[in-house]
Amino acid sequence: MGRHARGDRQGPEDGLKDAKHAHAIFRIICDAVFVLSSPKNYNKSREEIRELVFPLVSLENLKIANRRALLRALDIYATHPIDFSDAFLKATMEAA
Repeated sequence: MGRHARGDRQGPEDGLKDAKHAHAIFRIICDAVFVLSSPKNYNKSREEIRELVFPLVSLENLKIANRRALLRALDIYATHPIDFSDAFLKATMEAA
């Protein structure tokens, strides 16, 4: 029987796995924004991308690093002519 089934506390290796998972989700969201905006792929507008991605990032069951900053970055990206990575940096600085 595993530790989680018995209700034992997480060990340090579990915290590292959680952090890697949260970062992986963040990278997937960034890649999704890039692909959705690409003229060669989907060519979605910034507002359409926000409308598509915002509900995914809002899912509480997904462990996402910097969720609030990521949601704010989607708002910034939809309303300003900057790259998504720059929008995320701006949102991160606003939160600091």
